[in-house]
Amino acid sequence: MNKESEKEKVYLIEVRKKEIELDRAEAEAEKSEQSHKEYQKMLPWYKKDLFFNILGTIGTVFIIVGLILIAYNIKFWV
Repeated sequence: MNKESEKEKVYLIEVRKKEIELDRAEAEAEKSEQSHKEYQKMLPWYKKDLFFNILGTIGTVFIIVGLILIAYNIKFWV
């Protein structure tokens, strides 16, 4: 019984060590992500992440196409 309780204690200690290690890794990843976000906020809009640049480009294309269609339709109304 004594060996079993010692094995259980060792197992619980190992599990706790792994939990602490995981928590440290999560905290480090969160800190890294936060610093990246702060860095991105300081950059001008055209140097930010590719995702936001692509969204901006798509939005701009829709606006230009919309303006062209409106101008084309106004041409036939007049």
